Amino acid sequence: MRNTILLCFILLPLASHAYIHDLGLQFATHTQFVGEIQTDTAGKTEKFSTDPLFTGVIHYKLNEDISLFPEIGFTAFHDKRDSDIDRTMFLFRNDAGYHLFHNFYLRGGVSLVFWHYFGDGGTKTLNNGPNGETTEFYLPPQSETAMNLTLDFGLQYYIGQYVSVRGQGMIYEVLSSTKRAFSYFVGITFHMPTYSNSYETEQTPEVRSAQETVIDKESKEIEN
Repeated sequence: MRNTILLCFILLPLASHAYIHDLGLQFATHTQFVGEIQTDTAGKTEKFSTDPLFTGVIHYKLNEDISLFPEIGFTAFHDKRDSDIDRTMFLFRNDAGYHLFHNFYLRGGVSLVFWHYFGDGGTKTLNNGPNGETTEFYLPPQSETAMNLTLDFGLQYYIGQYVSVRGQGMIYEVLSSTKRAFSYFVGITFHMPTYSNSYETEQTPEVRSAQETVIDKESKEIEN
């Protein structure tokens, strides 16, 4: 079911009248499960992380206001919270974007996320409460993979034709009141406009007006 939903989102641009506006490469910091992951023996939880996230994205334009953003990304790092665990994340996302005003896009969509954990197994006892309570936390034995479907929302601002900044949230287990969790990332994207888009953006209003005048004149001459 999850694969079917994601496949529909990815293939949607190909079944529409969309055209590729630009290609992008994003560098971001990713924070996993805000307030849910304990980072030390005192019970502190993580609110912000500098874990790196790299993604490649295609910007399809359906019209002047609506766009689609299929995206693929990954992050791989040694777990700074526990030296015995390595984590890798792969994600496949597609957002729909609405051009709010100026260079702002409101984005929303879904992601298929794969988390791969590698560890030595066993448990670790950490403080887990204000009164000195402790809990044994499970460590993955060797290799484990978890798959999630997330609901995403975000905001993107194009600084110019070639650079944009973006913040995006990801909600895991959105329908579960007990398992629901929130992650987010903030990053910068470098864009490579397509040939047709570059040609379009390089035209000044005066050039476009002159072209329209020539077209109108030629049309009248053909009619006469």
